[in-house]
Amino acid sequence: TTENEEAADVLEAYERLLLDTMRGDHTLFNTAEGIESLWERSAALLEAPPPVRPYAPGSWGPNAIHQLIAPHAWRLPFERAWRGRPPPKP
Repeated sequence: TTENEEAADVLEAYERLLLDTMRGDHTLFNTAEGIESLWERSAALLEAPPPVRPYAPGSWGPNAIHQLIAPHAWRLPFERAWRGRPPPKP
């Protein structure tokens, strides 16, 4: 119902997780197969982790993040302000 949806909008993360669980929404939970797949995909990173790149507290991360995300055309939210574009409306 609309009332439930409005209530869910203001819940904290764990409250939302519990509410979703009670509603039968398991979207944020993983299956055993999903966990196995995650371990398979993570094994290479665990065996040979990439170097740690320091960055300033409160920042969006090290500059190397741009090389990681640039091929996928994702932009950090704060970049919109630098380009004079208003942030998207909620």
